[in-house]
Amino acid sequence: MAKLAPISIPIGFKIPKVDVKGKTDKQVAAQKKAIVKGMQNGMNRIETKLSQLLDKAMESEVWGWNGNMTFRANGQAVTTPRNIVDTGALKKSKFTKLEFKQTVAKLQFGYKSPYAKFVHNAGMMQPYGRKNRTLVRVPGRPWVDAVMGTTPVAGIETINAQEILNAAMKEAWSAQFG
Repeated sequence: MAKLAPISIPIGFKIPKVDVKGKTDKQVAAQKKAIVKGMQNGMNRIETKLSQLLDKAMESEVWGWNGNMTFRANGQAVTTPRNIVDTGALKKSKFTKLEFKQTVAKLQFGYKSPYAKFVHNAGMMQPYGRKNRTLVRVPGRPWVDAVMGTTPVAGIETINAQEILNAAMKEAWSAQFG
């Protein structure tokens, strides 16, 4: 059986440096303020958009199964393609943590559920934990990779974090300097 483990993925951006030589202290402070505000707004937008896209990816009925009909925890019969959400515990285990340091902004996100990697990457299991049952291959449903654009999946929207950050930086700069 596959080792059960959570998923945790970092996204980081270096805070840009601006050459401010020959400027007044007031101008230097204004430029630094615009950069910091742009980074904070951008990272907050990335966090929000990423969370929305991850939920949407899990809820999308694009994920293949072994071709057999199975039953959800609530008794609903499902075939393929289908969504990933059964009880909702995996989806609810999502976390994000935004951190700003002097030279970098980091967003850590993932799923705390111990079976998150199993669902994401695939694995073998004995149905219902019964040792007398034949091992069954559970296909991977790489919703995180799909949203991040590393494993394209038809019907799943990807995030362009750099584009979101650039737009927020431009807005902050324009608001500060016109």
